[in-house]
Amino acid sequence: MKILNKIIKYQNKYIDVELKIPHVSGHWNKDVEKAINNRISNEVINFKNQLEKEAKELEAESSKAGFEYHKYEAKTTYQVHQDKDGLLSLTLNKYIYTGGAHGNTEKVAYNIDLNTGKDIRLGDLFNKGVDYRNLISKSINKSMKENKEKYFEEVNIQSEDIKFHKDFYLSSSKLVVFYQLYEIAPYSSGIPEFKVELPKGALKAKITSINAPIKVEDKYSNESEAFSGKISENINEPVFSGLLNKKLQDKINKEVKDEILKSKAEIEKEAMDYYNSISQKEKEESKGPKYEFQVGYNVTEASDDVLSFSINYYSYTGGANGMPEKSYYNIDLKTGKRIEFKDLFKKSVDYKKVINSKINKEIAKNSVDYFKGKAGFITVKDNQKFYLYNGNLVVEFSKYEIAPGSTGMPKFVIPFSEIKNILK
Repeated sequence: MKILNKIIKYQNKYIDVELKIPHVSGHWNKDVEKAINNRISNEVINFKNQLEKEAKELEAESSKAGFEYHKYEAKTTYQVHQDKDGLLSLTLNKYIYTGGAHGNTEKVAYNIDLNTGKDIRLGDLFNKGVDYRNLISKSINKSMKENKEKYFEEVNIQSEDIKFHKDFYLSSSKLVVFYQLYEIAPYSSGIPEFKVELPKGALKAKITSINAPIKVEDKYSNESEAFSGKISENINEPVFSGLLNKKLQDKINKEVKDEILKSKAEIEKEAMDYYNSISQKEKEESKGPKYEFQVGYNVTEASDDVLSFSINYYSYTGGANGMPEKSYYNIDLKTGKRIEFKDLFKKSVDYKKVINSKINKEIAKNSVDYFKGKAGFITVKDNQKFYLYNGNLVVEFSKYEIAPGSTGMPKFVIPFSEIKNILK
């Protein structure tokens, strides 16, 4: 099998285009070969078409307004990092220039099982029971500590920040994790890459896409022009694909979208009401929007049977601190139903007694961080907030629910191995 270099290059009055596209040739399975090539080619062509469309629109607006138009640039390059042992790992760099001091580059990773044509995700790389998120986050933090000047000061990678679809590639069977421009470092640092230090036996001897091919894409949006100056919005909505049950997939995506839009509309109304209530002088003296609304997400489990993720909200409406909140989705992919906390346990057991005991034991280790008496932790509920993570049950509480704000959102990690006798 070979990787050929396909080039598309042209210029017009709107844009300069130079696309280098990897093309798989000589694969024993022509269907897999075609699927891989179509996927990569479509990503590149769609990238170019969208940018050229925007360039034409801007050129027309500039011409109409009498402004000088500066041509856009669209370029792609790629690098093949590994092509052996039934695995293709390559990265595609998508560069755009739309004016200003410099352009912007996005790196996209393709890690493909050459036997099936399916994506290999981060979790597919590791042997069962390996807490790869913890290993990766520790390795990255160690590297950043050794080169502090390259990264934003406040960055500290938590294990839960390592999503199951995290950007990575393999080079000589070594794991390299990377971040996009500005994600954890200034532009001058480029695209940060980390060669992850892993203990012997962490990675599988043979890597295949054995897990469910669930994918999630980021859908970004900001405040509309109508709310500019009134509220600052930064929304990253997850869009799932690859579920075998397409109706369930559409249902999940719709529920997530509707929930985010509802929360967005509520805080926008509050921001607009506040803006309309202040004087013109206060509006003119304002240094920026008082209100802030951020949305993100975290996928913690994605297997053939279960999808577990949270939608993470942050809102600021004035005062010393903003307010974080989470909405939890734990979905049985076989039935399509949401999993409630009580559904995890056998009906014949007093699961609350067992879980309460474990939580109280952890609280006792740092009791000063929690409220005392009735204001503190009493018991878990049938509809307790939770998520699943790498062979663990994680019980989580809202900010101020059982502890002061300085404690954040308390969470308690309980390994399945410790409660297997009460689990269904």
